[in-house]
Amino acid sequence: MTRRRLWIGIIAGVVGLAGLIGAEAAQDMLERHTNLRKASAMTGGDPSRAAAAMRRLGCLSCHDVPGIAGATGRVGPPLAHMGARTYIAGVMPNTAENLILWIRWPQGILPKSGMPDMGASEAESRDIAAYLLSLQ
Repeated sequence: MTRRRLWIGIIAGVVGLAGLIGAEAAQDMLERHTNLRKASAMTGGDPSRAAAAMRRLGCLSCHDVPGIAGATGRVGPPLAHMGARTYIAGVMPNTAENLILWIRWPQGILPKSGMPDMGASEAESRDIAAYLLSLQ
């Protein structure tokens, strides 16, 4: 299926869905889908694998993460709107590359910060960064 046909199908689905759930809710769903695709392209990660990676690494015990069940930690900062933030941990510009690096090696970037090195693989870091950067 070509990209154009895929987008036509998505738009047709959104229009149909808008009739059922309302235009605003359908617009929110389309925006969420667009944000996920953009973040995936920026990071090379798969945001659909982020929740499992975050659970395995223990991220959810410290962070509140929108859209992930059980992610209500209060130790670290809430991760809502990560894609719209200017800085990561207040010390580095919020880019895909920097977020991937931060997830993999926070103590190497900001020693003695509250964020421990959790042993995230390159792929897990990309998946988590893709999900977090999609949160506008």
